[in-house]
Amino acid sequence: MSGVDFRRPAGQLELSVLLLGASAVGKSSLIRSFVGENFRFTNPATVGVDMKRRTVELEKRNKIVTLTLLDAAGQNTFESIVMSYFRSADFYALIFDVTSKSSFEEVDNWMKRLNDLENMAENCIFVIGNKVDLEKEWKVSETELTNFCNGFPDPKPIPFLASAKTGELVEDVFTEMCEIVLDRMQTKKEKDRRSTIDTTLDPPKNSPKPKNSDDCGCLIL
Repeated sequence: MSGVDFRRPAGQLELSVLLLGASAVGKSSLIRSFVGENFRFTNPATVGVDMKRRTVELEKRNKIVTLTLLDAAGQNTFESIVMSYFRSADFYALIFDVTSKSSFEEVDNWMKRLNDLENMAENCIFVIGNKVDLEKEWKVSETELTNFCNGFPDPKPIPFLASAKTGELVEDVFTEMCEIVLDRMQTKKEKDRRSTIDTTLDPPKNSPKPKNSDDCGCLIL
């Protein structure tokens, strides 16, 4: 993770999230809802990666985060472009449509691609089921989503549900993701600091043992 600099003045933080998923699951709609734009029943397909920004107020921390939202195309045609953004993001939101089983299965493919990348083990990954307002059309239950996320080793992907159309839970989801990512970043920073201190204090493995007064080699008369 690289987007946050804790040396910045208090309250000034930046994060970036890359939204991934199959076509037509509502990635663009979720972003539009979050940034306060009107819902569109039809959206033009994303070409490559689109970008929007919004500030997020984190009341628990009394801080404001500038969140960059990277909207990745779902078509395989743009896969090479999308992959080039993988390492520039601080965290990942894998989006699926709760009314589409195939879009949920596609999440597993994205998980494999992320986990195959070097040094990706500590990155935060979230799985978001969109279109929860279509209650009678659900093909993927909340239990299935939870079980899917629990099937991965730590750090496990974290499940969320939302509706881009009604705006239900959208604000909560993005805010909570920022909170979780900052918590993990701070934990990693403290862990790295302790590791550096421990390394500094530990004597070299092959260093000679200090002599006591009896081993000084002096001639006693």
